[in-house]
Amino acid sequence: MQEEEPPKLKLYLWRKDLLTLIKHGVQALHRALEVLKIDIIPYDRERASQLDISASVEVALQAITINNLYIGDLATKLEASSEMIAAKDRQLKEKDKVIENDVAKYETKDRQLKEKDKVIENDVAKYERDTSTLRSALD
Repeated sequence: MQEEEPPKLKLYLWRKDLLTLIKHGVQALHRALEVLKIDIIPYDRERASQLDISASVEVALQAITINNLYIGDLATKLEASSEMIAAKDRQLKEKDKVIENDVAKYETKDRQLKEKDKVIENDVAKYERDTSTLRSALD
């Protein structure tokens, strides 16, 4: 039995409604970037000309340049942030391994000390029995 695909939704928007929708999305993105403390770098026409970008590509770049946010720089910053997070994660995992090893050492030492305590308790019990036997023999 095949699953039926849901009908595709078509959304018709007036240009101004689409622009409003994009504006609200951009504002949400802008707030998220501020929360994440990602620098917002203005789009630079000079940079585009240095890269020898044709006019149509420059227009496309301007279209994806939202609220003075250059998408390429954002991607670079996000990539750098993810690399920093991955490096920090590796460091924490290494520290976790060290801690686990230390815990294992302490648990081993604790077992050894408990075994020694049992030996001492047995020796004390034997000493008390011997003392009791000697006292009863002397009486």
